[in-house]
Amino acid sequence: MESSADIDPDHWIANNDSIPILTSFYPLLHSSISIPNGSARLISERIMDTLRSRSITAVYNSKGAKADCTTKNNVYFRIRLYRDYVDTGTVIVEIQRIRGFHVKYHQDVAAIFDAAEGKEANPLLNESAIAFQGSGDEVQNYCRSSLNRLSDILFPSNGETMTGATEFALVVLVELTNAHEAGQTAVLISRDLLFAPEFEQLRELIFSHACSSEQDPLSPYQYNCVKLQSLEVLANATSCLVGSTGDDNLGSLLNDTLRLNLFSYVENASADPRAADLACLILKNVAENGQMDNNDISRLMNALMSANRYGREAYADLEVHSQESGFKSGFGYACFYKMGMAEIPYNREQ
Repeated sequence: MESSADIDPDHWIANNDSIPILTSFYPLLHSSISIPNGSARLISERIMDTLRSRSITAVYNSKGAKADCTTKNNVYFRIRLYRDYVDTGTVIVEIQRIRGFHVKYHQDVAAIFDAAEGKEANPLLNESAIAFQGSGDEVQNYCRSSLNRLSDILFPSNGETMTGATEFALVVLVELTNAHEAGQTAVLISRDLLFAPEFEQLRELIFSHACSSEQDPLSPYQYNCVKLQSLEVLANATSCLVGSTGDDNLGSLLNDTLRLNLFSYVENASADPRAADLACLILKNVAENGQMDNNDISRLMNALMSANRYGREAYADLEVHSQESGFKSGFGYACFYKMGMAEIPYNREQ
C-alpha cells in the first residue's frame, strides 16, 4: 500500500532502501554523478531546495525516486536516483533532458549536481550572457531592425509562416527585452514593442498568446511554452518602462481580457507557478506607474497572499514577486506581515 509520502507530488522523500538498484546493462547518461555512502533522503532534500531557489517547477514521485522538472526557460528534464549495483551504498543522480533547450540549462544541471554532493552554491551559475550593446542611432536602428525582422518572420508577405516561427520569435524577444542582459537596447525595444503603431500586429500576437487557452491548436507542451514566453516578454518589457512618463502608459496595456487572465494565473499559482510569477511581475510594474484600479487591488489581495504561501514552499521567485506586487498595488506590508509573510519592512522607494 502506498503511503501519502509516495504520492505527494510537491515533496520528495527518498531513502536508500526504496530507490531502485541500477542494473548492469542500463546505459547511464553522461549527465550523472555517483555519491559514495550517500543518503538518498539528504540528497533529495538538497535537490528540492535547489530547485525551489532556482524557481524550477517539479513534480515528485518518491516511490519511483524521480522528479519531473521544468526550468524558467521551458526546458523539461527528469532527475532520477539509483543505487549502484556493485556498491549499493553509492547513490547515483542522473539528469535527462526531455524537451527544450537553453544555454542556462547547463547552469541548472551543474547547480543540482553541486547541491546533491553537498557543495556550496556557486554564484557563477547564476550569471547571464550579455546581448548587443551600443549607443545612439546605432542602438535605435538595431532595435527597429530586430522588430521588423521578427514581424517579417511571423507575418510574411506571402502568407506562408514557417514552422516554429512563433516559438523562435518569442525566444528572441525574451532575450531582447531583458534589461539585465541587453541594457538600454532592451528599454528601446520594449518601448517600440508596446507602444509603436507599426508593431501593433506583433504586440497583439503576444497579448493573444499570453491569454491563450489549451483549446488552441498546439500540443500541451507547445501551448505552455508559448504562453509562458509571451508572459515573460510582457514582464520584461513592462519592467524596462517602469517610471516612464508621457505616452508610455502601462495601464493602457491591460485590456479586460489580459487583466482577468493575469488575475487568474495568480489565483491558481499552485497549478502553474511560473505563469503566476510572471503575472505578479506584470501587475507590479503596472502598479508602480499608478495604474491599478481599487477593485483590482481588492481582488488581488487574497490571490497574492495565497501565491506567496505557495512560493515560500516551492518557488522562490513567486515568493518575492507576489510580495513586491502586493506592496506596489497599495495594500502593502501590513497585510503580509500580519499573515507572517514578511520579515522586514519593504521600502516603497526601491
